[in-house]
Amino acid sequence: MALPLTITGLLWALGDAAYTVVHGRMGTDSLAAMAMTFPVQSLSIGSWVYVGLFAISGHIRHMGPLCLLGSTSSAASLMSWAPALPQDT
Repeated sequence: MALPLTITGLLWALGDAAYTVVHGRMGTDSLAAMAMTFPVQSLSIGSWVYVGLFAISGHIRHMGPLCLLGSTSSAASLMSWAPALPQDT
């Protein structure tokens, strides 16, 4: 059980590092936008993980508020990224 979790954690960390490198190569504006939205993204990911855990454990009645939190934080993350996207001129 520990080995799959270790491998998953390692792959997640490598993916995050690659994500940061890509944004760093896109420029400081992109990297700054990513840094500003990171807390919102973390809240979104965390809330969706809890939705999954509640669904697996059978606690369906507790999923409503978490779905609302996950949806709201996901939408906030997407809207905060919009100014950092390249604009065609």
